[in-house]
Amino acid sequence: MGTVDLRAADVGRRQYGAATRRQLVEAGISYRTVGRRLAAGVWQEPYPDVIDLGTHARTWRGQLQRLLLAAGPDAAVSHRTAAHLQGFLDVDRPRRLDVVVPRRRHAAVSNVRLHTARRLDPDEITTVHGLRVTTSARTVYDLAPAHDLETLERWLADLARRDRAALQFVGTLLDRHPHRPGRRALVTAVQRLPADAAALGSPLEVLGVMRFVDLGATGFVLQHTVRDLAGVIVCRPDMAFLDVKTFVDFDGASWHDTAARRAKDEAKRDTARALDWHVEVLRRRDLDGSRPREIIERVETLRRGNRC
Repeated sequence: MGTVDLRAADVGRRQYGAATRRQLVEAGISYRTVGRRLAAGVWQEPYPDVIDLGTHARTWRGQLQRLLLAAGPDAAVSHRTAAHLQGFLDVDRPRRLDVVVPRRRHAAVSNVRLHTARRLDPDEITTVHGLRVTTSARTVYDLAPAHDLETLERWLADLARRDRAALQFVGTLLDRHPHRPGRRALVTAVQRLPADAAALGSPLEVLGVMRFVDLGATGFVLQHTVRDLAGVIVCRPDMAFLDVKTFVDFDGASWHDTAARRAKDEAKRDTARALDWHVEVLRRRDLDGSRPREIIERVETLRRGNRC
């Protein structure tokens, strides 16, 4: 490998095999050499002044990197594309890619949803898989105007589960950007989160708990510790209504669908039942059915009985 190739590969190593003309020139490769490589087909130019060096396989993330280079040094992956990169619940890879740039500059990039931001502070940008991406908190804020309250609640609850500091930063953004569209919905979603949302242990728990919240469930705690008469820990159910000794577990297939795990879970639940706990177990398919509402109705019936 010649000197030119080594220098170019060094530039593109952390950029999925892509570089701008300026980066290559700053690395000691002349404009003329770049032109010759392009003319010979050794390198490709997918966007103006963005060079594909041919050192990496073509990937979706590599396409994002080339778009960012074309959009400029202040650009970042945003909106649903950022949400997919960061693992937001139920966000599939979008067909059109989202990139945000400062409002003062409009990048000429095709095949992309180009968003502009009046203000995009450094602490609203992070790095994911080597790409500049809006933070989880900023991504939620950007998506808020186009999504319903239930979706925002699920995303925020999952954010609390994964990164409580990020959830707290949502509050910072609400103060920093008081006039952005979607602010009111985001404030409402934050206010409806369970106080102990950080105790949520899995994406299914997030979906389950927020389903109960949306149906009006109140007076529950998360990850309550159930002990036997000797004080030994029996289990920590996902969601518990302590005043009526009822708890709910959300069983995900990836963790609970083995014979050994099912037997262990059922033994713990049998012990809880012997201690007068009413036990409900829900799977993903149950969340959209009638069972959550039936459980809430039973809890409320028991509460009315206790007040008599």
